[in-house]
Amino acid sequence: MKKQKIVLKFDAIMQCSAVYLNGEKLAEGNEAYLPLFVDITDKAKTGENLLQVVCTEYEKHEIPSGMMRVNGLAGSWLRSVYLGIWQDVHMLLAPKTNIADAEIVTSVRNNRIDVFADLENGEGKALSAEAEIYDGGKAVKTIKGEMSDGKCTFSDKWDNPVLWDTENPHLYDMKIKLYGDGNEIDEMQIRFGFREFWAEDQNFILNGTRVNLRGDSWHFQGAAQMTKEYALNWCRLCKERGVNSIRYHAEPHPEFYLDAADEMGILIVDETAIYGSGKSMDAASPEFIENCRKHIKRFVKRDKNHASVVIWSLENEMRWVDGRDEFKKFVPEFMDIFHNADHSKRLISLDGDNRMIDKSITEVASLHYNIDGTIDQWDRNVPLTIGEHGGLWYVCPQNSSMYIGLDAYKDHETCAEGISVKEQLFMEYARRKDVSGISSFNFAHYFAESMPNEDIILPEWEDLTSANPKIRQIKKYSLTINNGLLKDYPMYKPNVTCKYAEAGMKPITVILREYNHSFYDNTPVERMLDVYNDTLKDENVTLEITA
Repeated sequence: MKKQKIVLKFDAIMQCSAVYLNGEKLAEGNEAYLPLFVDITDKAKTGENLLQVVCTEYEKHEIPSGMMRVNGLAGSWLRSVYLGIWQDVHMLLAPKTNIADAEIVTSVRNNRIDVFADLENGEGKALSAEAEIYDGGKAVKTIKGEMSDGKCTFSDKWDNPVLWDTENPHLYDMKIKLYGDGNEIDEMQIRFGFREFWAEDQNFILNGTRVNLRGDSWHFQGAAQMTKEYALNWCRLCKERGVNSIRYHAEPHPEFYLDAADEMGILIVDETAIYGSGKSMDAASPEFIENCRKHIKRFVKRDKNHASVVIWSLENEMRWVDGRDEFKKFVPEFMDIFHNADHSKRLISLDGDNRMIDKSITEVASLHYNIDGTIDQWDRNVPLTIGEHGGLWYVCPQNSSMYIGLDAYKDHETCAEGISVKEQLFMEYARRKDVSGISSFNFAHYFAESMPNEDIILPEWEDLTSANPKIRQIKKYSLTINNGLLKDYPMYKPNVTCKYAEAGMKPITVILREYNHSFYDNTPVERMLDVYNDTLKDENVTLEITA
């Protein structure tokens, strides 16, 4: 075994951690959502070894206002209830000279594929490499690698790939093989989609076709959502209701969420754990800033080869936090870290935070609830996304009655329906204004009924070696999307509000410009119609008007 490199990969450990092997500390970490790699090659012994992981909370310190804050990237509320190893742990074996990492970049505009591979212990050695591309098990392309200074690049024209998009999420497999003295010494396999996503002025472009984002977003909610079937069902319900994108909100979600989006053809706005709405951090602290740098690098390293990821969300609503003005100074540097780590040069958004970035470097303008401005203030030089809108997180008759009348005072459900009418009107207004992306808050939670109706005790797990936590029960009302473990429940139970959001998100639809419904006798009734086709191809439609 010692002829190989031995690495422990912890997919995620919540808050601070220290890793010990046979009583010796080998690593420390404070990354709650992304992998920690620990090289144990020279410390592991033949036979039984003792592995210990000590987990502690982020340390708090007092800021000038007297409040207590942390320097760790806490993400959303999950930090307040989680501590310890919460994702899988792997033992990875590799030869001492190996493929350490690889990035696949595809260009539709240039009919080109490039691969950038980093080698470990490859300097000064007679090595060669090739990349084999498979489509459903059939080899379709082989590219020879070029070695230079411990790196290997693969580049070739590709005139007829099957493109990945929201309507045909076609995926390829690539096997990168490393050879020494004519013998294969290492192999890395990566799944990818051939696609290109960019911006032209105010428009998003996918593979040469304009695409508007009709989105959803939600926080990660813990162990009950730690199944790939949950992630797939979220994508499925979005597809059924006209949604083509999801922002994985407030922290990096487990990687199988991205796998699900790759397979289902959902465009992902991939967000860091730099989440300001919880106000947990001292954003002016040099330690917090350094943690942001490290987090972004790890984030790109993990997620860069997923076809579904089209936009990086650098942060969420940091306008609320202590130290905001100091943090703002580092935004250009953070953007550079993204672009230097990501050869695809994905677009970068600061979700809901236009005031945190100068217009001269803005790549995607972003509003939440019109807090940082209005649609009419948009200069249309770059795309505009409204990453959160709606009011179902605060249901009250005062917000609802102007849309549904005194019925808003009947009960919670009727009141919520009035707020949803308002939300549909806003979505129609945003589409009429040609906004590049809208994301009502949200199908994953507020537009659904909770399940199960009682605590569900799960049977004993037969295979403890398979991926993801083995939860023992699903608590009453802890889900809105079936995680695959609720056998007697549907995938999703929409509540009364869902139909309004679904109407506002329809890919192909006609929206009336006039909303009046009372008229004088013998007066002509005029109607202007806005027709929308947000699919990737032309469609033949029939419009029927009945009086």
